[in-house]
Amino acid sequence: MSKRIAVVVLCEDNAHSTLVAEFLRRCGIRGNIRFWISSANWPGAAEQGVRSRFPIEVEDYLRAKAKRDTRMIAMTDADTGSVARRQQQLEEPLKVADDHRIRELQLSKETIAILIPRRNVETWVLALNGIAVNELEDYKDSRSASEWFRLTPIASGKLYDWTRPNATIPTDTIHSLRLGIQELARVFQ
Repeated sequence: MSKRIAVVVLCEDNAHSTLVAEFLRRCGIRGNIRFWISSANWPGAAEQGVRSRFPIEVEDYLRAKAKRDTRMIAMTDADTGSVARRQQQLEEPLKVADDHRIRELQLSKETIAILIPRRNVETWVLALNGIAVNELEDYKDSRSASEWFRLTPIASGKLYDWTRPNATIPTDTIHSLRLGIQELARVFQ
């Protein structure tokens, strides 16, 4: 992959941005990364900020893509809902956009990765560290801030490894993580 690419990351909070930043570093992407973190830029619920900002960032992505190799990552938790429902909520505003390029956009054919951890990103961090989890329990408060700080780089490394060609992903990997791995592999190989 060309390392001279631009990456836009739209995410809920620092837990998301830390996981993604370390993943991008492992991909060899260092410069030209722009983060929009909902919890720092949006007054309401973080997932709502991501949903509201998504069409704006997609439009910016299309403009940037016309000039250079550009990728985008949008990450938002499914919380207690389904991954499919959160994906649908992200895509709904695109279908009614004024710009026909956005209305007709097929995300699966773009270099846009949609990452939707079921419940929350902490579920992914634990799973990527080999800790048995399910997608119904809320693990956010199950560890101290320092322990999450220690676990996240390890999780990013495993995430990177599992997105490489011919990677073997354990069969018991939680569904939302498996979908995220497929998205990242599609966009960053």
